[in-house]
Amino acid sequence: MRPHSAEYDKLKEATLPKRSITDEEIGPIKAMLARGMKSNDIQFYVNRQERAVNSGRITGIRDRSNGPDVL
Repeated sequence: MRPHSAEYDKLKEATLPKRSITDEEIGPIKAMLARGMKSNDIQFYVNRQERAVNSGRITGIRDRSNGPDVL
């Protein structure tokens, strides 16, 4: 097993997003969840052509494992 190099870390950092949903999106998603909207209905609003959000991200917001500090 080869050790990771700094070049590998830079490449990984450049190609993989930190988080697929931004803080600006988490707030409205929490509001939609509070209104009782279903995950697939919320997906309709937050999906973009270049990036789809899976229902697991919305579930993570619901159970506070994703974006717990965002209001």
